[in-house]
Amino acid sequence: MTRFFLSLFTALFLSVAAQAHSPLASVTPADGAQLATPPTAIEMRFRDASRLIRFDLARDEGGADIELDDTHLMVEAVDHVVMLPPLADGRYTASWRAMGEDGHVIKGRFSFTVAPQ
Repeated sequence: MTRFFLSLFTALFLSVAAQAHSPLASVTPADGAQLATPPTAIEMRFRDASRLIRFDLARDEGGADIELDDTHLMVEAVDHVVMLPPLADGRYTASWRAMGEDGHVIKGRFSFTVAPQ
């Protein structure tokens, strides 16, 4: 019986702790998206208010980072918009790092491809 309550407490604690770290709820364009036209912005939605502390975008062919302005950094919000310069055809990978309201740093990456049909 004690083992049952300990397991239940641990599961509930881990569930609440995971939710407190403001994970990414959605991103547009979606990870793995195949786009006929280049996006003009990347939209990120977190489950809770977060601050983007770093955002990098690179074209996979050649690996060069795309130059972005930094007005989207360190703004506390649930929704973040990263404006993009004109993008050429190809596959792009975005890497990001954010800080939740609790100070916990989270990070991730996603990619999309621009290929006219």
